[in-house]
Amino acid sequence: MTRVETNHLVSGSELVELISTIPDQPIKGCLLLVHGHQGGARVGAHAAMSGQTADHLAGNGWIASAVSQPGYGASTGPPDYCGPRTQNAITTAYSYLLENGADPDQTIVWGVSRGAIATACAFGSFLASPTLIVLQSGIYDMNAWVKWVEENAPGGDEVLTKNILSNVYYEAGTNAAALYERSGVNFVQDSCSDVLLVHGRQDDRAPIAQAEKMRDALASSGRRVRLEVETEAGHFLPRGLAMKSARAFRPELEIP
Repeated sequence: MTRVETNHLVSGSELVELISTIPDQPIKGCLLLVHGHQGGARVGAHAAMSGQTADHLAGNGWIASAVSQPGYGASTGPPDYCGPRTQNAITTAYSYLLENGADPDQTIVWGVSRGAIATACAFGSFLASPTLIVLQSGIYDMNAWVKWVEENAPGGDEVLTKNILSNVYYEAGTNAAALYERSGVNFVQDSCSDVLLVHGRQDDRAPIAQAEKMRDALASSGRRVRLEVETEAGHFLPRGLAMKSARAFRPELEIP
């Protein structure tokens, strides 16, 4: 048997929604998932917890959690495109998990797309760090990426390009400081986690060069890092690829 908990944590003046599936046996590990952008209802963590992954992990002694970014799910405040408020939401959720039984040496934080952008920055200046960070289909140099989007129309899709840029301009702005604080390559010196990057070579939203740049920056800073590239995949990777890659990268974690 497992149980599902929903918590509304305090981060500054805002609330952060954290949904967790808790095992009824001794805790072996913990996974915190940070979702990507969602259209429509923007249900946040609920979408991440709706599949079989949470039940599978909890059934094998792992806490399986997901956090809603600001502007998604029941987290309050407007979205800030992976900026400081989103990063604080992630570290607030992570701290809560540590306070309630998670072992940082057996904890994985897995960020997808927008979630990868924010996660790559969040733990650079945060005192506590998970043992493994998984970054899937993310952007790690926002200044270079915004220029690339403006000039290239991802996938030749002008509607997609317009939507991406309008979200960035509205939520983050375009000044150098705003883009700097959303770029994981700027925070690798302060990180102490192992990092697994998972990316599709055919990604027309987040070019593979972004993942390669992050890998090189992490390696130069002395971090243990691996880039797993799915040759035929685009922005949306095959289900299960990230955790399969994590098992191979860190077998000692005994990820079920």
